[in-house]
Amino acid sequence: MNNSSLKIASFLNKNIAYINENFLEFENKSFDVISATSLLSVLPNKQIAFNKLVSLLKNKNSVLIIIEPTSKLTVQNVLKLCNKNIFNFYRYKAFFLWAKARENKAMNINILENNKNIKYTHTYMYNDMVRITKISLL
Repeated sequence: MNNSSLKIASFLNKNIAYINENFLEFENKSFDVISATSLLSVLPNKQIAFNKLVSLLKNKNSVLIIIEPTSKLTVQNVLKLCNKNIFNFYRYKAFFLWAKARENKAMNINILENNKNIKYTHTYMYNDMVRITKISLL
């Protein structure tokens, strides 16, 4: 998040603390809720990053939400979703840009299976182009 986004988020909800720091460098911090959108798809070592995110969960009631593109998020598939209707294209413009930026960078869900201390569920959206994973500690 950039500083402007942090200011807006803080203004909209005074009861939530937003931070913009390198989570890989966190020491002695834990959180009730962690949300990571399109993060793991761009990091070089996804397994280390994922394990670090899990380690930051405060307890078994804490939750990590990961929203990532799947391998199906391609420019071609977004265009199919738009049905070549110009109004749909404007509606899905951000989705199109996300596909363009993340095409061929999907997170392999096997990194979840390497961590035996978690439970998780997946929800797929937009013709399986986006995966939302809810993770908590066992």
